[in-house]
Amino acid sequence: MSSRSSQELPEHPGAPPLEAGLRAHCRRVAALALEISGRLRLPPAENHILEKAALLHHFPPALLKPGSLDRLLTDMLGSGWREAIGGAGLFPEPADREVSQVLEALRQPTRGAVETKALLFAQIVELANLFDEQVEFLPYEYRTVEQILDELRWMAHDGFCHPAVVTALASLPRARKEQLLEIVYRLPVFPAVALKTLALASHEEVNFQLLENLVSSDQVLAGNLLKVANSALFSPVRAISNIRLALSYIGLEAARKVLMAAVLQPLFASGKVKELWKHSLEMAQLAERMARLSGRVNPEEAFLCGLVHDVGRLALEKLSGEVPAAYARLLARGCCPVFAELVLCRFEHGELGADILRVWNFPEHLIDSIRHHHQPEQAESPMASLLYVAEFWSGSEEDLPSALRLARALELTGLSAERLESLEERSGLLDALIRAA
Repeated sequence: MSSRSSQELPEHPGAPPLEAGLRAHCRRVAALALEISGRLRLPPAENHILEKAALLHHFPPALLKPGSLDRLLTDMLGSGWREAIGGAGLFPEPADREVSQVLEALRQPTRGAVETKALLFAQIVELANLFDEQVEFLPYEYRTVEQILDELRWMAHDGFCHPAVVTALASLPRARKEQLLEIVYRLPVFPAVALKTLALASHEEVNFQLLENLVSSDQVLAGNLLKVANSALFSPVRAISNIRLALSYIGLEAARKVLMAAVLQPLFASGKVKELWKHSLEMAQLAERMARLSGRVNPEEAFLCGLVHDVGRLALEKLSGEVPAAYARLLARGCCPVFAELVLCRFEHGELGADILRVWNFPEHLIDSIRHHHQPEQAESPMASLLYVAEFWSGSEEDLPSALRLARALELTGLSAERLESLEERSGLLDALIRAA
């Protein structure tokens, strides 16, 4: 697992976080602009013009003319400027004539009819930019995607953008929550023994006899427990072949964690979501360690929340049709999962995960933490903040980075970058399950 410092990692060596953030913003704008273009049925052969204009829409136009940037940097740094700054990769190639026309139209907006291709492309880029900026602003003023789209519709009504472009954005392929929950209802997991295992394993007063009776009733649970007991972490002198000995050998606390993970593992059995399962196992262990360091969150509950925090993504991954194809395109073009979910679902996986956990009768305070683990400012409980910090520290990059959210989450959990650097190494308890995934 890679850890993250309290600053966003730059994209290029030596590049400041602001520059990396601006590039990420432009990639999202370009990805969304291409989806809008497809909805408008514009010629795919011209997508390269739209994409490059979106990628350059925040770059000073005077420096995009052939030779301009080279002359400027040569004057400032000398003829060896490329070597001095580590290459020219930080800077874009000069814009060609068609891209320049779009950028010029973008900087001189006109109201009314769209009469040229350059004006249409400029409006697409501008709308994609406005949408992304509103998403970036959510930590400061939370609104739903529907509210953002309504505001864009009003702007179109007042003539600031073309209504057809807003309609195209609003009509992108969409996954509705009812459709996603139907997928959850069909998942081949959570019979009575699974729910009983989670309830029992997370209960403070559980004992060896109760766990032994439970594990004995399910061959899969028994197999996973024996697999961990015989793993390199515990290295028994003789192979452990029965449940009672396994429980005694690895201990009650370790057994509870193994069983909680084991009942969830069938959810992630297909190859498509195995990486998501490995991430969930890693997050469970990281969240527990952070909870012990924080002292404000129950470590056993943190472990369980780490296991299930991304269960909403599981339903999204099992979709078929237009939405997963659009989702894959957005991710491939540089969008993070949460942004792609907001575009295509109007909500993100935390909200869907909370609804799933309610179906599974999870405690309400844990449901609320899962719902807001990407929006810690919306939850009073420190659990949501702990999960946010754990996601950040794991380097998962599921969401847009937010210094405001991170600062609030660190405050609520009593953690800091300095304290996180002292995190103990993970125990390796679930390595056998990770390798088996």
